[in-house]
Amino acid sequence: MNHYRDRHETVALLEDPDNRRRINDLAARMHLPPPTVEKRICTRLDGLVTDQRTWARRLLTPLERLVYAAPVPAVITKRELSALREINGGESLIFLPAHRSYADSHLLSRALRKLELPATFRFAGDNLSFWPFSWLARHCGVIFIRRSFGSDRLYRFAVRAYLARLLERGVHLEWYVEGGRSRTGRLRTPRIGLVCELLKALDETGRGDVHIVPVSITYDLLPEAAWLVAEDGGAGKPAENLRSLVRYLRTNRRVGRTAYLGFGTPFPIQRADARPGAGKDARPGDRSHRKTARAVAERLTEQLHVATPVTAESLIALVLAAGEGRPHGVPAIARALVPLLGFMERRGIPAIGTDRLKGGPRLRKSLDRMVRAGIVSSVRRGGEPCYQIGRHQRHLASYYLQSGGHWFVPRAVAELSLMMAAGALPQPEDRVLAAARRLHGLLGHAFVLPPWPRFADQVWRETAELTAATQGDAEHALAEQPFLLAHRLLGAAVEATHTVAVRLTMLPTDRPAEREGLLRIDADASHTAQWPESVSKELLRAAAAAATAEGLLAAGAHQTDARRRFEEEVAGLLGRLRRIAAHDAASSPSLPKENP
Repeated sequence: MNHYRDRHETVALLEDPDNRRRINDLAARMHLPPPTVEKRICTRLDGLVTDQRTWARRLLTPLERLVYAAPVPAVITKRELSALREINGGESLIFLPAHRSYADSHLLSRALRKLELPATFRFAGDNLSFWPFSWLARHCGVIFIRRSFGSDRLYRFAVRAYLARLLERGVHLEWYVEGGRSRTGRLRTPRIGLVCELLKALDETGRGDVHIVPVSITYDLLPEAAWLVAEDGGAGKPAENLRSLVRYLRTNRRVGRTAYLGFGTPFPIQRADARPGAGKDARPGDRSHRKTARAVAERLTEQLHVATPVTAESLIALVLAAGEGRPHGVPAIARALVPLLGFMERRGIPAIGTDRLKGGPRLRKSLDRMVRAGIVSSVRRGGEPCYQIGRHQRHLASYYLQSGGHWFVPRAVAELSLMMAAGALPQPEDRVLAAARRLHGLLGHAFVLPPWPRFADQVWRETAELTAATQGDAEHALAEQPFLLAHRLLGAAVEATHTVAVRLTMLPTDRPAEREGLLRIDADASHTAQWPESVSKELLRAAAAAATAEGLLAAGAHQTDARRRFEEEVAGLLGRLRRIAAHDAASSPSLPKENP
């Protein structure tokens, strides 16, 4: 008898006639006796099955509030409230939040109680299954699951069977599809494995459909971000245990923060890849589970981006990233923010806390909070405080910059595309978009970008605005802009790609390149890199994925020239980014005229 869970649930799952038939079929395919397969599945189910007990929730809630310092979520708009309440009650809702912090689930739980929605059954990585948290969590609907199923067909069967049982009960589910907290501030590419199992479970239960609910949780300051970027830069990740919980508690108490929670538009999972006019009679069986899961990931990413606002801290980091090395006074920072805020207003970009950027005293207070959080440094010049991002702070500042940076990526890509297609204006649309499409392929692994047709429309709109009032060539159009973003947003990803490209040119071509060698973190590189935040595990993985897509990891004599051309191409992008940085510095009187 397992003392964590009600064994009756496991027995009921195994005695279900449909599951018994599936177990017999699986045993035949594995050439094993059915009792052996059933026993092994029973063991795996025991590790999954959980329950929800009122007494456990009463114990866990104050403990979570203590650990997470009770950050306050934002008010949810009436439209979002209405959409959630409309679909609640008739079917399971699948809440899929972007993952920023260990506090995310606590915040979502509080928000659901406030909305009078039932608590979710939440999937969590088994790395978090440590005492005493696991003992309480298993009685609060937390399902500890392996981070990877590998080739364990019995574990996959157990997960699917339990998912089907939860769907039959109509409970709400929650998990984090990125597979871990973001180490760069960017949204990570969603993993679709559990979504595939959910789709198969839906087919097995015959329950029809469920709704995916995207959830964005944004923090103005995140104490654990310093740990995350350190891990991204090569530091070891400490084990999750009671000691790490105490460490987390102490860190949260040092830096006050506010969290903002918003929901994207819910959508039915079975029609995630339906196109306009597809009709309501389209059957789920018409599409493979994996294809539908990829469509879910694409639509989820779109909704998470739309629901994630830009914070005041993200904007300050974006401004200060333009000129590392020299401190900026509060009036200079305020002047540099004006065109960015105007751009956001024209584009309808959602923002939180921007009232703290208006007026010298409020802006200074925001900057001082960032100093206490270690994001920026402060020095006194002429009796007045001045602020800068030191080289040692670039990685952490980039985390905040990139948390809302997705709103500015089309503009940044348009700038770099214009520089790539430099020539007389007006530029032919196909020439600029050819450059943008190349960047879409190269950077699409570092930034979770929309599909090319939609991204092309966004880039061309930005290109049209950049060149609308300019006579001369494309580079002259960039030089006349009140602000430029390409070097601030894309520089680290391009430099990481160049690191991988250089490493490829140094490898023999008579055998396939080993991916692990391309991902090596060189601690000394952070002292010499133009963008220190490019020394990043996530960015190097993205760069290696781009090189793999180019076919550059395969063996062959032709790879010598192919890898060299790739390195030269990316080096050319770095050179163009430096020129954009120089134009930005020259056209921004409020900031020092120097490269980043």
